[in-house]
Amino acid sequence: MNFRSLIPGHLKVLERLYLADRASFEALAAVAQERLRQIEVEGLKPAGDDRLAQGSLERFSACYLCASVGFPFLFPPKPEGQKEPVELFPRQEFQDKRRFHPSIRLLEIGVATSLAALAKVYRKG
Repeated sequence: MNFRSLIPGHLKVLERLYLADRASFEALAAVAQERLRQIEVEGLKPAGDDRLAQGSLERFSACYLCASVGFPFLFPPKPEGQKEPVELFPRQEFQDKRRFHPSIRLLEIGVATSLAALAKVYRKG
């Protein structure tokens, strides 16, 4: 199946979404723009995504999505004796850009990263 053969079906879906819920259509466009930015500016290409450990993209996405509502940490079950929360995607403070973004931007980044994770599953078949 080539790209041109996919366009009519996908355009119909996008048109239906636009007519049913314009805000969702605009959100989808923002997520697509963010994913393109990740690929073109950050260099986070699909081939690199495919080399990441299982669950890495999902954890990264979860961190951004949780930060969008004010939860910088998630609390998975702690190993016995551990007192501190475990962040799903630990980073040094200087690497953590989440605090610089408004909630809507954190959502766009998180959903675009979820898209990358889903695309990785689609590529594997």
